[in-house]
Amino acid sequence: MSLFREKLEAANELKQGSTAFYRERAEQARREIGQAKLNRDYSAEGRQKLAAQLRRKHANELMQAAAQRKQEYIKLLTDAKTYAESTIKRKLKEPSDAANFKKEIERLKVEIMLAPNAEKATEKIDATMKKINDPYHAVMIADSFAEIVPQVLSLAGDTGKAKTQLSQMYERLNNDYLPDEVKEARSALEYIDSALENPKLFPPVVEANAEDIFNRDVARNINTPENYEPSDEEITEIGKMRL
Repeated sequence: MSLFREKLEAANELKQGSTAFYRERAEQARREIGQAKLNRDYSAEGRQKLAAQLRRKHANELMQAAAQRKQEYIKLLTDAKTYAESTIKRKLKEPSDAANFKKEIERLKVEIMLAPNAEKATEKIDATMKKINDPYHAVMIADSFAEIVPQVLSLAGDTGKAKTQLSQMYERLNNDYLPDEVKEARSALEYIDSALENPKLFPPVVEANAEDIFNRDVARNINTPENYEPSDEEITEIGKMRL
């Protein structure tokens, strides 16, 4: 198994285990808070204060542990991204004829601009694709599609058909010509980038439960524990209201 797969699987396992991670701590907090409410060694006011202190203690410990868990999750994703990028770079080495093939692409762009219609333009692209003899060539053409596609679609002819053909060509460039490991690494990068944009570990059911057991601030920040700033007074008051 490649390194990026190992890191990504570890990140996913950590995320999948986050609900159980929360449940264990929430159940312990609920149990201790419940026992404090029934502790006859304290007055009614004392029981309120004890329960509030326990709620505050468990909330802080939970959020500290959640922050550490999130950091670990992000580190695994970041490592997976680094290894995936390294895999692509290693498997898609620039061939000795890259400069010559770049000239082919520049020639193709001119031919497209001079083409009488979209159909002729797509034929020119197909002809250039037939000259591919290295995966790197396919990447070079695919990277040029952002410039090529608008040119083709601006020409006369059936643009709907041309758009479909261009889409199929782009799909071939990113699949048929590339090694399986590169395709897998690219797919992993898309997933990793999306996960890093919003690295959430806990589902909404955990957020709802956290508000019930701890307080609204814990629920709001369970997925952003770095933003959590506990307020002793606020937590104590919440504890009193629930007793």
